[in-house]
Amino acid sequence: QQQSQQESTTSSSSQSQSQSQSQLQSQSRPSLCSCSPRSFSISLDLSHNCDDNTVKKNSGIAFTICSIEVFDNIGNIISGGDPIPTVITSVTLIEINSVGTVINVDDQYTNVDFRTSSSFDLRSISSSLDPSESIEDQVDYVPSTAVLFMIGRNSAEDDEEEVIATFVWIYSNSCDGVTLNDGDVYSWNAWSGVEEQSADFCPANASGRPSAAPTASSVPTSSARPSDAPSVRPTLGPSAAPSLRPSSSPSGAPSGRPFAGPSSGPSEEPSRAPSSLPSSEPSARWSDGPSSRPSSVPSIPPSTVPSTVPSIILTRNSINQGSSMVSIHRFCLLLILYLTFRLGVY
Repeated sequence: QQQSQQESTTSSSSQSQSQSQSQLQSQSRPSLCSCSPRSFSISLDLSHNCDDNTVKKNSGIAFTICSIEVFDNIGNIISGGDPIPTVITSVTLIEINSVGTVINVDDQYTNVDFRTSSSFDLRSISSSLDPSESIEDQVDYVPSTAVLFMIGRNSAEDDEEEVIATFVWIYSNSCDGVTLNDGDVYSWNAWSGVEEQSADFCPANASGRPSAAPTASSVPTSSARPSDAPSVRPTLGPSAAPSLRPSSSPSGAPSGRPFAGPSSGPSEEPSRAPSSLPSSEPSARWSDGPSSRPSSVPSIPPSTVPSTVPSIILTRNSINQGSSMVSIHRFCLLLILYLTFRLGVY
């Protein structure tokens, strides 16, 4: 037990030290960082296209934009043109800061003859950052966007078609992101000789890149003999997730209150018993059979004055009283007399 307590104390002290170191690092970390490389070399492979892109997977790159288009000699886009150039005649590096201002244009390669396997060197404006000054006072040296603009010609006759490519990558400007690595490929471009930014402006470069495998000191070692008691105490609060195993001893008594409350809406099936109160509104459809008891009063009161227009609808009583043919004859005669009188012919 004493050995277990000592191990717990040692573990707690090491955790406290690591937390203190993390707090100190977060306090000393600047609010603005620049992890863009100071300089790099590019080797060309003109057979690649925009799908060849490892740069976009780096943690310090927000996203990339790639465009390769073919133009004729008067500047119109040729949809069926050959996008693979045979020669590159111009390369320009453009860098833009976070507010959209162009802070660097490197156009030293404006009249060249670059082909596959040709290489050239480029230097970023971030190489001008001075460690003796705050980065907030040097925002004109902090690029957020880099653009490689290239002009070439394809194998068309008479050099009438130009291939123009735009390769854009956006830095995340995070303090722990990797931007460009040796061996990265972005369409025609393959990076090498990447000069990392100073750790004063990119804390991720303070101790170099992380190792591929854990060191021997980071591998925990087990004690010679197990402790007699668990080193971790049980939590005082409920667990975040429910238990996946059922209880070994279910409750034998019913719950004290119902599990769910009353229904908030009417039941889906109608009641099978008659209602205790009569309906206040007429039914939606007529009855198919006779009523259980006759009405004590007529449904419509009789008229107290003679009608001016004979009834056009034959009632059941008019047909039953006397001969039906006589009733129909009288009805037709009255209708003819009425219409004749109304038209002024009579």
